[in-house]
Amino acid sequence: MKKVLLLLLMFFMLTGCGSAEKRAELPDSESLLTELKTKNSNLDKIQAFTEETDPNEKLGRPGYYISKADFSDSRLDQEGSEYLVGGTLETFSSKGDCDKRAEYLNKLNDPSIGVLAVNQYIYKYDNVLLRVDYNLTPEQANEYKSQFDQIMKQYE
Repeated sequence: MKKVLLLLLMFFMLTGCGSAEKRAELPDSESLLTELKTKNSNLDKIQAFTEETDPNEKLGRPGYYISKADFSDSRLDQEGSEYLVGGTLETFSSKGDCDKRAEYLNKLNDPSIGVLAVNQYIYKYDNVLLRVDYNLTPEQANEYKSQFDQIMKQYE
């Protein structure tokens, strides 16, 4: 009986006590959008930013996103725009940084501030913000959200 208990104890010590799955490491924004593009044929082009090209000059700075990429939606007019029109994806090193950015963007999403308003659908995940242009209908934006929900399940 002691041998059986000893063997069981050794088995649990070697295999670990629990069936916790290791979650996949969160890739950068460009990689996440590339995966989203396989699910949504309207997602056309992807433009990843660097610290030098980030229009907000926040990329890599303490408390801000660690990767950022824009995407175009083929249903939206791209003519004359300096950046892709469709949406943005930002990843963060911590949930707290992501929460602060989401709160800031939601304040800018207020139509009462006029031309300074962000005008985007904002979908927050632990360390990721998916921002979709308001020129898409709520149904079209929700399509992106639903597809991105599927992608993010592997990182929860």
